[in-house]
Amino acid sequence: MSDPYNAKTSSQPAGDDEIDLGRLFGLLIDHKWWIIGITLLFTLGGIVYATLATPIYRGDALVQVERRSSVSPLGDLGDVFGEESESSTAAEVQILTSRMVLGLVVNREGLDAQVTPRDLPLLGDALRRRGVERPGFREGKPEVWAGESMTLGRLKVADHLRGQPLTLESLGNARYALRLDGERLGEGEVGKLATLEGGDIQLRIAELKAAPGAEFTLVQRPQASTVKSLQSRLSVNEIGGGRNASTGMLQLEMTGQNREPA
Repeated sequence: MSDPYNAKTSSQPAGDDEIDLGRLFGLLIDHKWWIIGITLLFTLGGIVYATLATPIYRGDALVQVERRSSVSPLGDLGDVFGEESESSTAAEVQILTSRMVLGLVVNREGLDAQVTPRDLPLLGDALRRRGVERPGFREGKPEVWAGESMTLGRLKVADHLRGQPLTLESLGNARYALRLDGERLGEGEVGKLATLEGGDIQLRIAELKAAPGAEFTLVQRPQASTVKSLQSRLSVNEIGGGRNASTGMLQLEMTGQNREPA
């Protein structure tokens, strides 16, 4: 007598939803050149991006926060729970990233003055970063090549000119011309203070090593936007410590596209 609860097993033909590995492999073989071409295209795109992308530099420093001695009878009790050291470290972090402190840094280091070399169209500064010097057929052209540079000594403009790009063109023999919106404002000599536009622009170029025709863009940004940009690139974090403990060691990290400020 057969058991009605026992399921009958029988071999069933393969369903339509099963994967035919042989057929799939055949499709790959038939379209191998498409696959190889697309792979090479993406690889080439990655290489081009890695070559042309502007690198981001990072600089860091380690700062130790000195703990202040407390004359309060409860000072030792606060040290036990880590309250005093923790609040002191947090306060130092807020001070270091405050607009007042960063504003002093901007004024002292002249970070509101920005110098940008003229780049090649499409290629940007990729060739310059790789040490390619100016070829003969690019003599007199405005782009800046490897071995060409400019060091800004002083840039002071009136408030209504802040944020306005000034174009500096090398004339050779340690001389340069300055333009604003295509209008020539005057000429200057490296190492000497040039006063233009009735005193609205004060410019001193400390060093200029560039072929005649090479151009640099000078901008003195508003202090508020410079401080805001500096805040976005600066991070301050405490190293170590725990819930109720503070090491007093702060790590400062600055990122940017320019190697020297970072």
